[in-house]
Amino acid sequence: MRFLIALSAMALAAPSSASSPYPAIANPGFEETAPGNDAPGWGWYARAQASFRSSADNPHSGSRCLVFTNASSLAPEVYGRLYQGVAVSACTDYELSVWVRGEDVDPGIHFTDWDSYMLDLPSGTYGWQKISVVFRTKNGQTGLNLGINVVNKCKELAIDDVSLRPVGIPLKGNGVSGELLLPGRVDGDNKDSYLAVTLTSSSAATLMATITAGQEKLFEKTAEVKPGGNSFDWQWNSGTVVTRNLDCKLSVRGSSGELLLVKRKIEKASPAVIVADIDRVEERVKELDKLLAACKARGIPVDYPASARTMLAQFIPLARGDARAAPNAVSNRSDGDRRPQLHRQPCGFQGPTQPRAGFLLRVRPFRAGAKGHPALPRLRGQHHTD
Repeated sequence: MRFLIALSAMALAAPSSASSPYPAIANPGFEETAPGNDAPGWGWYARAQASFRSSADNPHSGSRCLVFTNASSLAPEVYGRLYQGVAVSACTDYELSVWVRGEDVDPGIHFTDWDSYMLDLPSGTYGWQKISVVFRTKNGQTGLNLGINVVNKCKELAIDDVSLRPVGIPLKGNGVSGELLLPGRVDGDNKDSYLAVTLTSSSAATLMATITAGQEKLFEKTAEVKPGGNSFDWQWNSGTVVTRNLDCKLSVRGSSGELLLVKRKIEKASPAVIVADIDRVEERVKELDKLLAACKARGIPVDYPASARTMLAQFIPLARGDARAAPNAVSNRSDGDRRPQLHRQPCGFQGPTQPRAGFLLRVRPFRAGAKGHPALPRLRGQHHTD
């Protein structure tokens, strides 16, 4: 089977370095099988009359696909889930896509990790079709649980060619086009992140990329662009400069001059940046004290603003303490453990991650044990290879 993501297999629940935006899905086309395991690289959890099998009958591509059957109707806590942990980069847009075909598929079956994304599968009977969703990972997120919840009846539901790819900023210039991948935000000082560029050029040119924090240059690269397709994948470090915005500049120059110029801002969130914001608020409080004193001297009532001043006096030390503790509050897992995590606010656009009435509200996240496997007993059903 043709792998849509030609990357090496990864451990089921062990994300790799978050400095690269490219996820590695183990066995995305379900071509691999093993004795007693029709989907190596994937985990399986079932509290339903659900099972899956590897099938050579009518795959979308290659020689095999994965087929689910489920005799259990939609009900609370009754579903099967095929899943694996995947490393991702924070504040990055991703497209999740999969090819599906079905026979007598009831509504409600979906891909989700209960947090980052939701992708509904069609119901009814249909041939192969591609479905997809675009979503953005959250602040500090380094992994997600890629999985399908089989929550309703299906006579046969086949999936194939699962793909998770980063979606970049389109580039279009004079004889050059491509895509720029960079995070919308970095969390913390001295944090490694990524900058990736794909370019198709009609002529030889020079690519120049810089990332600056105020007057300080954090990253600078120059590369030769050849006619045809080009790909560049770099790492950079957020440094220690106390600033909220980093500036990324990308330019392509040819023999006739500048062919392309792109500028983007990257938000930097670090304890030092947040403390600096708090310090500025504290300075403004001094101005407020002068205004309150002037109002009192003129007999102007200040009860309400004085209450706000008291609240600020209580809030500022707490906020400063939270900022200093922030690095220890970031916790992300890709192994299916859905326990609440701190510091996971959405950044910018977010895909459809809210529960869906009628089925997702009925599905409670399972508790993960070692290596991301569910702590509850597995009911593997009938697994076999055609």
